[in-house]
Order: sequence, then structure tokens, then C-alpha cells
Amino acid sequence: MTIIPLVKYLEFTDFKAFDNNSYIVRDKQFTGRILYHNLEGEFVNGWVYKNGEITHFLKRVQPNEDPVIFLKSSRSLDCQKSKLNQALSEFIHEGCMQVALYNHSESKGITFANTESITSASLKEERFHAWQDAYYEGGIAQYAKVGKVNIEFEAKVFKDIIESPNHSCCWAFMEANDFPENLSTEYSLWIYDIRESIITLQDTDYQKWLNFFNQHNTIYYSPMQDNLSTPKVIKSLMNQSDCY
Repeated sequence: MTIIPLVKYLEFTDFKAFDNNSYIVRDKQFTGRILYHNLEGEFVNGWVYKNGEITHFLKRVQPNEDPVIFLKSSRSLDCQKSKLNQALSEFIHEGCMQVALYNHSESKGITFANTESITSASLKEERFHAWQDAYYEGGIAQYAKVGKVNIEFEAKVFKDIIESPNHSCCWAFMEANDFPENLSTEYSLWIYDIRESIITLQDTDYQKWLNFFNQHNTIYYSPMQDNLSTPKVIKSLMNQSDCY
């Protein structure tokens, strides 16, 4: 079973939405969706709730639903629930684009590998990957070899753009090997400019940093995919939001 609370319900429960709902129990104020999947992970059916009342039956996942968040343990242990509630609270309160990512994401899922990985930082990046998976025709699994670097770089850039101003920049080159300090400073300034105005997110600049990312981040290195050479998902999300 997958619980998908709406933002207003998350706030109503002080981000403890997963404590009040289970397989057989629903909070009387629950607003969101409950989805069921078979053992292979395929969607079976679901229900839409508003203030504890069922309003719609779902036969299959529709576009533009709220994000689906999976916990690795089928029992959804209390410690996992607590971590997820905390991560969601931090994520939603970080800023406008975080809320836009939550509200505009397609119905793709996130699976956390373990309890320690349930953080607002991982939620931010993995939520974006889930949205990429919905946005790009055929999903992102097809780019596991050719195009992997394109997918990963776009997620890192988005994470840098929406990062808290108090956080030191930048995620994209945090694990880079021998990345020159002058380039690190130049990349940071580029990110700061984008935070101020979306028009500074130019394809030529993006492709420049994509090449550097592929060169200096061996963990993400792959042959590039030409049709992923521009930040299509980032621009789409920004244009749909009211943040710029």
C-alpha cells in the first residue's frame, strides 16, 4: 500500500501523516490518495480521499498525480515513518520550488534503500528523478548506460538551484575529481544567477557544465545522449511553478 498525502494534509498533521494511516485505518481528516500494487510492484487500484471520505476510485495511475513514496520495509517501521515525516517537513518548508516539485510531480515512485537514506536532500533529488522518469518518454531506465550522465547532471543542477541560500554551493561537483577552484567558483556564480532569474539558464552554458561534470565525476561518467543535452525537465517545472 502506498500513502500519498496532499500538502495541506501534511501541514494539518504537522507532517505526521504516515503515523495516522495504515492498511486498515484511515484518519478521519485524511486527504490524498491510497494506492495498491501487486507483488511485482504493478499498480492495481486505489482511492482518492478528501477529509476522510472517498471521492474517486482509481483503476490506474493518472498523469499529474502527487508523488508516490515507498519505504523499503513493507511494515513501514516507526523509525522510517518518523524519518519520512521529518524529511517531508524540511523539504516542503525549504522554498517555493520544493512545493512546486511536490505538487507538479507525476505519479512515479521513490524507493529508499534504508532508513539512513530518508533525508530531505535525498528526497529532493530522488523526487526530481521520479519526475524525469515521467517526463521523458520511455522513462529514464533506458539511459542506464548511454545518457546516465545527462540524467544525473540535470538532477544535480536542479538540486543546486533550489538549495537553501544558507547551504554552500554546489552539489554537482561535490564528488568531482581534481575540479579546478576557478571553475568551481564560476559554476557557483552561474547557479546564483539562475536562482535570481530563470532566463540565465541558457542551453550553451548548461552544456558547458555538463561536459565538465562528465569529465570530473567518474562515478557518473557515461557516453552522452544528444536528446538530453538541455535542461528540459528543469525548465518545464520552473515554467509551471509560480516561483519565477
